[in-house]
This record gives sequence, C-alpha cells and structure tokens, in this order.
Amino acid sequence: MRTSSTAWHRAAWTAAAVGAALALLAASNASAVANGDGAAHGKNPRACLRLHVTEKMIKFDTSLPPAADLPVGFMSTWFDELYDASGAKIATATGNMDIMYARPSDGHKMQFQMEQVQLPDGTFSMAGPFDRTDVIESNWITAPVVGLSGRYAGWKGTWVWRTLPVPPGETAPPFEDKIVLCGP
Repeated sequence: MRTSSTAWHRAAWTAAAVGAALALLAASNASAVANGDGAAHGKNPRACLRLHVTEKMIKFDTSLPPAADLPVGFMSTWFDELYDASGAKIATATGNMDIMYARPSDGHKMQFQMEQVQLPDGTFSMAGPFDRTDVIESNWITAPVVGLSGRYAGWKGTWVWRTLPVPPGETAPPFEDKIVLCGP
C-alpha cells in the first residue's frame, strides 16, 4: 500500500513533534534534578536535594570545659539550626563528636562525628572520622550522607563542610555546609 505525500508529511511532522516534546520533557527533568528543585521529585528516580547553608549552634554540651586544644576523650553534643542564603531557617540538626585518639604519624587528633538534620519532609544523617586539624583550620571536609526518613529515606550523597570564623559576640563558630542527596 502506498502512502500519499500529504499523509507521509503529516506522519513525519507528528513523529518530529513527539520526539521534540520527549526531548524537552527529558531536558526539563534533567534540569530539575541538576538544580535540585521539586519539579522532578516523585517522577524522576534520580531526583536530588541540593543545600548550601550556614549552620549555627544554638546549644552545646561537653564532657570537659571547652579549650583551645581539646584533649583525647573530649565529647560534645550540639543542637544547630540551618539557614539558607536569604537567612531563613530551613532545618534543625543535632550531633555529637568524640576525640578518639592522636594519630601516631603526625600527632593530629582524630574525631568521630555524627550529625542528623531534620527538614520538614524528612531526615538525613552523616557520620565519619575527621582530622581535628582540618576542622580547626577551616579546611573543607567531605562525608557521606544518607537519607533516613520521609522523602529522603534511602537517598545517598555527599556532605561537604567547613568551620567559619566565630562572629563577634558569639562563642561558637558557624559552619558552611554543601549537601547533595540523591534518590535511588
């Protein structure tokens, strides 16, 4: 059976339009994931949360009085608030840290730290051993992050953070956090 020229052109244009629409849809989902916006959540299995926040300590408890050179055995627990670039509080966090030992090779103290963040739609957590010298010198530190509940259950990613200078009139340093958490 032979197709007329008009029917062939109509079919070709329809196929091209469908292809273009699918390409635009794929691009918009990819953009939503790359930008961390909510457009792709629930529809795209690789949806991601991207946060760049300032973390401020609101309460701090320790096993020993704080000192410039914290000893092995020092432990602390904290309660923090996370703020976005506009200054809006977007989450709360709780964490703890234990200075476990001094590394024999260079004498740097090693701390084990865990922190859990609560957003309105779920929680995620990071944990790991960190070189205390990197923390004190405001070096960027990288840790794995795992979603625990709500929308983020089962998600995985990276939490990169560093200590910021203590603001005038305050006793604890804030932290700069860059968190990327992606769905399975």
